[in-house]
Amino acid sequence: MNKISFMKKLFVLLLCLFIALPLFGCQGSSSAQLSNNAFEIQLLVGQSGVSQNFAFPANAKYFSQQGGSEEDVNAYLDELVRQIRLQVWNVMFLNYFAIYSASPNNNYVIGGDYVTMTEADYNSATDCVEFSIIFRSYGAWNYYHPSSGDDEEESGDDNLFLDEDVSQADFIFSQSSGGQSLGQRYYSIVSAVMQQSFPDYTANAPQPEFRYDYATYHKRIHSNADVQYYDGLYHHVWQQAYQNLGEQKTVEIKSVNAQRGWWYVVALCSALAVAGIGAGVIYLVSKRKKAEKKKA
Repeated sequence: MNKISFMKKLFVLLLCLFIALPLFGCQGSSSAQLSNNAFEIQLLVGQSGVSQNFAFPANAKYFSQQGGSEEDVNAYLDELVRQIRLQVWNVMFLNYFAIYSASPNNNYVIGGDYVTMTEADYNSATDCVEFSIIFRSYGAWNYYHPSSGDDEEESGDDNLFLDEDVSQADFIFSQSSGGQSLGQRYYSIVSAVMQQSFPDYTANAPQPEFRYDYATYHKRIHSNADVQYYDGLYHHVWQQAYQNLGEQKTVEIKSVNAQRGWWYVVALCSALAVAGIGAGVIYLVSKRKKAEKKKA
């Protein structure tokens, strides 16, 4: 009788383990695999809007552990935030302002109800300097990121998804302008401040990764991402080490049952925004020079 009771208990235990097994280690990749020490561009596509989020690793905790005083670390963070505001945030603002100036629409003015740029600031939880560009409607997003003539045009604030297509682009941090990749440019900004503030510790500072995170509520998106996980949104994440930025890396996204022409513009939008930075600055400089000539 005891033997039968034991066998029953063993059977129940094995059954429970069999049922629970898929819950452990079989769910695919998770955010736990992602390092905080990473330059990241995240594109978050919600049901009613889009957000571009940027993060620059500060390594403030590392410098504190190496013996940097609280005063020195705070001064370093202040300078890092200042340089990112000057060399990244301001340039992005000028890029979007140039688009607005070319065809003003008060509904989509930066700082209005539908488009916001948060200030670059240090986040101690992630040990990164971060800022976001938030488009609170698809209409606002389309205004600043118009699709090409070959794409089907979408109007207003309608939800834009539901057909099948594949899009490919080079990894955003490997894309070059003026002989320098975006990743190298961002890294040089941060490393210059590190070297200025902590010359004795910078050489041994941990090398960062570079990460592009495409997050969407739409589950019928497939990709060749390095990491995929779900936390209320479906994340497709590509990452690369600094020393490998010169290597070919392709971002590929496939949309199933998504309205043709829109989804891949969303997926690769960050690249388009970065590519337009130079044009935006040139536009404003040219406009200012013309105005000065008229005054003269």
